[in-house]
Amino acid sequence: MPVTLVGTLVDGRVNFMTVGWISRVNGNPPYVCIGINKNHYTVKGIIDNKGFSVNFPSVEMMEETDYCGIVSGRKEDKSKLFEVFYGKFENAPMIKKCSLNLECGLVETLELPTHYLFVGEILEAYSEERYLTDGRLDIEKMKPLLLTMPDNSYWTVGNYKGAAREIGLKLKDKKDIKLQHSIGSRYGEMDFSLDQEGKPHIHLTEEGIREQNRGKKGSKDIHIKEEYW
Repeated sequence: MPVTLVGTLVDGRVNFMTVGWISRVNGNPPYVCIGINKNHYTVKGIIDNKGFSVNFPSVEMMEETDYCGIVSGRKEDKSKLFEVFYGKFENAPMIKKCSLNLECGLVETLELPTHYLFVGEILEAYSEERYLTDGRLDIEKMKPLLLTMPDNSYWTVGNYKGAAREIGLKLKDKKDIKLQHSIGSRYGEMDFSLDQEGKPHIHLTEEGIREQNRGKKGSKDIHIKEEYW
């Protein structure tokens, strides 16, 4: 999972907390969601100010990032660790040294048994030219930190492997694939072929047709779960 630093103002003081439980959860408008334990100092700042920032540190910032996850803002003043700047939302401090900064307004708070899920709308995103390639963020230039649990280890990004939502088309293009499945149908085996859109078409085998003609339910009652295709 990505490692981030969530920024807030708590009782007027800048505070940053290390957060790994983060995900984008809506396309338009763009929403992100962060999961934070109810006992953390940061919670008060998010609720009081109705907003927060999400900052993506590089591997060079590993020591400071780890420190922000160890020490509570209740006991230590973390405001001097980083050079801070603000965007349109004055209650969401951001870290200038980070490769990407998201300025978020609080949209919804979901209370779970141990954590709050804070859903924020991304109001603005900030980066620098040195982290871009052809106008887009370049993950190799960003050098983001990654976290694995429960071993609590930091990692960096590995080698490029392929284009998402493209490489799988190699399977979709095999239009002539025909599979035979025994999936619990009371008519025995069925022919299962894919159309051009990758959707299944079911055809009873000769044995299945004979069973159907003996008075059992028709093929229209057969339901193929998505897990089979």
